[in-house]
Amino acid sequence: MHKYLRAIGFSEIQSIKDIEPLFKTIVSKPDNRIAVNANRDVSFAQMDKDFGEGIGISMIGEMDESGQFLMEHYFPYIIPDSDFYFGAVELEERLVNKSYAGISDNPSFSLIFYVLNIVEVEKWMLGFQDAIEAVAFSALSTNGNILLPLAEPSGEDIFSLIETSIIPCGVECEMYRVVGTIDGYKKVINRYTNEIVYVLNLRCNEYNITLAINEKDLVGEPENGRRFRGDVWLQGMLRF
Repeated sequence: MHKYLRAIGFSEIQSIKDIEPLFKTIVSKPDNRIAVNANRDVSFAQMDKDFGEGIGISMIGEMDESGQFLMEHYFPYIIPDSDFYFGAVELEERLVNKSYAGISDNPSFSLIFYVLNIVEVEKWMLGFQDAIEAVAFSALSTNGNILLPLAEPSGEDIFSLIETSIIPCGVECEMYRVVGTIDGYKKVINRYTNEIVYVLNLRCNEYNITLAINEKDLVGEPENGRRFRGDVWLQGMLRF
């Protein structure tokens, strides 16, 4: 996940040492903090900090009674700005850290995604949240190309025949190679680095996905009706 920091405008970060000042900023002034009691003395907490419209970094860890926070892991995110998919969702807890993979149980095509609201899942498992109703999808990308709208078959480019697609890519389950039609787009400024991030609203098969990619990593100019092609790390926000 470290490499996906550049997708939200942190292209100069090369190591954990480089990101430590950001961690201090998040802990001191989070935009969102949610916690649930794991036991009598310790709470499981999530702190989010936006560094631009809808883009930011989330820290997951433990918080003691004095308010001392010990980070377990972190991840960059983009908040979905897409319609919710109302369908069955299954969850699978990861073994490496306290996080979850979600699976949209679609009869025609299921997606595996990284769950963004981790502590809300913990609250749901403890009985403090209602049932999962839906999920909205987002994604981060570090490489992408803008394609023209679907053209007549030329025999030269398979993507002139494919309007949209989303297929698994690589060994990690949340990684996909997508071709999606752009239904909306905007430029977002990372307030910390002043780097420009493109946020694209994509239509991929039956799903709508909000995608963030650094301007430096996008080849071509996005326009409504054009298509995006690239590799993405898929994320999802659950609604309870």
